[in-house]
Amino acid sequence: MCARYYIQESIYEDIEPLVGAVDEEDRITGDVHPSERPPVIVFDQKPVLTTKIAWGYPARRGKGLLINARAETAMEKPAFRNGIRHHRCLLPASGFYEWDADKNKAECSPQKGGSLFLAGCYDVFDNERCFAIITTTANESMQPIHERMPLMVGMEDAKEWLSGEGYPELLKRQMPPLHIEREFVQLTIADLLFSE
Repeated sequence: MCARYYIQESIYEDIEPLVGAVDEEDRITGDVHPSERPPVIVFDQKPVLTTKIAWGYPARRGKGLLINARAETAMEKPAFRNGIRHHRCLLPASGFYEWDADKNKAECSPQKGGSLFLAGCYDVFDNERCFAIITTTANESMQPIHERMPLMVGMEDAKEWLSGEGYPELLKRQMPPLHIEREFVQLTIADLLFSE
């Protein structure tokens, strides 16, 4: 699950090879929460950056938002099928946050620095475009924190994700290891007794 991510100013230099220079008014930084309109990369004859898509599909019967879609089932689920097939997007991120079972916050970022492209899809609801972040099974670095993690697409596969026919294979990719920084780690007595 991904319920919050963040953007640092340096991300705009990292995405310039894909979308070109980003206008000052579109350079949003800080934490991104569901229902907000962060920078989103879509394909419109070429990759372009927009801040006009809200995070979260409206849930049925008006109860909340669907902020994530599972990579394993998105192409079959009626809510996400059209978006994943025809309206894929990328969310530039410096990192994201996840909470473990004890509600301890962890900050997850690329091991070698730089930026992430979180895979997403979007659709139109009541004349408003809304996106969801695609999630996948957690890799080894994420498993101690949560069983799911965002699907990430590398710069080399960005155009394929946005407009190509090979996107189903990208849904199955193994995610790279992440640098995890926890706010609080609880040690057990055994950890203390047997630590070096």
